[in-house]
Amino acid sequence: MVKPRASVLRRWLGLVAILGCLSILRGVHAASETEVLVAAASDLVFVFPELKESFESGNPGIKVRGTFGASGTLANQIRSGAPFDVFLSADMELPGKIAESGQADAATLRPYAQGRLALWTASTNQAAPTSLADLLRPGIAHIAIAQPATAPYGRAANEALRQAGLLDSLTPRLVYGENIAQTAQFVESGAAEFGIVSASALRHPDRLRRGHQLVLPLDSHPPIIQGAVLTRRAEGRSEPRRFLEFLGSEKARGILSRGGLEPAPVDAAPTNRTGSPTVPEPR
Repeated sequence: MVKPRASVLRRWLGLVAILGCLSILRGVHAASETEVLVAAASDLVFVFPELKESFESGNPGIKVRGTFGASGTLANQIRSGAPFDVFLSADMELPGKIAESGQADAATLRPYAQGRLALWTASTNQAAPTSLADLLRPGIAHIAIAQPATAPYGRAANEALRQAGLLDSLTPRLVYGENIAQTAQFVESGAAEFGIVSASALRHPDRLRRGHQLVLPLDSHPPIIQGAVLTRRAEGRSEPRRFLEFLGSEKARGILSRGGLEPAPVDAAPTNRTGSPTVPEPR
């Protein structure tokens, strides 16, 4: 009877050892995973999941998590110490100001895309628009745009109306979303008959099939050059830098293009003395 008991004890101890090893391995794996926290403009809501999946598949052990909002709101959060590693703004100005304040590395500032404005109605009762002048039609009481004070797409929409000579006459009808995602929701819900939104906000299949949309000409408003920068929290870490580099890859540009964003103009990129886009090695 002693031998079977000893054998059982040995097997039990062996099982405990195996389980302990597995637990240690799980702990090592969890410790080896690094999370890159990204503050992203709301126009990236529908395209970001594919960017995340593509990057993570090519960089095992690195996880990316996005938080979305108006670029100005996100910039204020970073200034207040919010723990983001990468800031993807809908303009170049805000990440530049973050760098000037010392909350980001100015040497990493780079454009990653150019945004497009689109005029959209979710209602099939409205005729398809051919220009911004169609917003003067009778019966259009509410036109949604993003808040110009915090959202670059809102500023661009405001300027598009100004350039078209329509801003003064349409201002009483304007309703403001906190960001471009909320602006599109106003149109989607019927709270506004039309909206001037980002083309990327319309890439969701449900929105592509609803109502009518018109992508506005590039020369109808100031260019929407979208900029990325590494924050102070990313200093000395290779993982956020790898994500920033990924945004300039052919694969990422293809994803952004399918998501309604144009490639950033070459002359918009900060360059080093060799003329190559500047993304420094971590210090």
